[in-house]
Amino acid sequence: MCRCNSVTRGALRTAWTDGARSTRELTGATRATTGCGGCRGVVEKLAARFAETDPPTRRDLPATTSPRRFP
Repeated sequence: MCRCNSVTRGALRTAWTDGARSTRELTGATRATTGCGGCRGVVEKLAARFAETDPPTRRDLPATTSPRRFP
């Protein structure tokens, strides 16, 4: 995936399962795209694919509000 920083698809997958849920977060976790930037498109597509195929984690779900009570 990222030749400049030797980041593999497996490393990106691991970062994703550890909670990096966007291209920006994957970049922060792995340094992918921070060299020449040539892999940015691939990392973005991979993040989109992970988002489509993986169920959300608890961290991804919106905070719930207390149930409304009607009189």
